[in-house]
Amino acid sequence: MVESISLLVLGKVIQNKLNKKGIKPFKYIFITIVLWFLFEYLAYMLAAKYLSNFVFIYLLSLPGAAFGGFLGFQIARNAKPTKK
Repeated sequence: MVESISLLVLGKVIQNKLNKKGIKPFKYIFITIVLWFLFEYLAYMLAAKYLSNFVFIYLLSLPGAAFGGFLGFQIARNAKPTKK
């Protein structure tokens, strides 16, 4: 539940930043969501390889999700408007 709320808030922040720049935000929000789940999954699989306790596996996958969200936010923050 907390992850869903975090993604919604992060998406809204990205949308507001890109709207101010005159950039359509859909692509960057999509990239952020994909990176979020990709890095969460990678961290989960890495933790599952070495640990057997589900609580620790889940807790170690959260920083992966945060890193994916951070990467997506940085990509969106550094986006430049295209010239027409």
